[in-house]
Amino acid sequence: MATNANKSTWFYRWKTSATAASGTFHNNNQTNSPGLVRKMSNPAADSTVFAFSGTDIFEYRYAELLLNIAECYAAKNEIGNAVTYLSKIRARVYPSSASANNYGIGTPASKYAALEACLYERRVELAYEGKRFWDMQRWLLYDNIAPYNTVQKLGLTPVNGTQRNGYYWQSITYSPAATNPLTAADRNILIDPDAANFETEIAKLKALVRAKFVMTPLDQAWDRVNNVNTTILFRPNYYLSGLPGGLLGNNPWLQQTVGWLDYSGVQGTFDYRQ
Repeated sequence: MATNANKSTWFYRWKTSATAASGTFHNNNQTNSPGLVRKMSNPAADSTVFAFSGTDIFEYRYAELLLNIAECYAAKNEIGNAVTYLSKIRARVYPSSASANNYGIGTPASKYAALEACLYERRVELAYEGKRFWDMQRWLLYDNIAPYNTVQKLGLTPVNGTQRNGYYWQSITYSPAATNPLTAADRNILIDPDAANFETEIAKLKALVRAKFVMTPLDQAWDRVNNVNTTILFRPNYYLSGLPGGLLGNNPWLQQTVGWLDYSGVQGTFDYRQ
């Protein structure tokens, strides 16, 4: 950022021994799954006043338009056209030689395989842009809810009953808690995608990670309620929220959605699927 041009952030930990229950974190950066996202960031922004940064966030962009068109073609069972539009996205970053296999997409065998290819591409292209939640909701991916059974048709596994996974970057060598196993010289790496030495610094970081780090699972499950491991549970009525009590109280003609209580505490009767 503008006021911290040479600032680097490191996310890793080390243990004092193989049997140690937990580790010591560099600069106390205890993130469950360390990752830095540069999307929608303004490298010229002032890092001391993030709350007042004028960085624009693009809610909708051209790649999502292409994805929407591809999904529409897939839903119509026009698989060739769906793949054509997915390929337009990948062609930006893949070598031209990859076009023979549709840039790694291949040729989906069915309409539902093509739809899943679109959803997968959305997970990749729109990562960290706040779109995945809505894709899971509109495709009913939390459970194989009847009569749609979209999870089964798409060849996926329901999200309900699963847990999120997290990992630490951990030093492969042990060290006393007060002694960082990586030296200042080890960490003398500055990744700036706009700098001329970007490829060189990336290569240095790659070599360092391979030589001195290993990914290790979290010491305890990411999802816990009252210190008890839990799994994801997205209930069917969550797909469409009920009407607020105040609104129902002002208009007795309104019906509450099935799965939610009305103004009098009675189960709703309006089935939005009919």
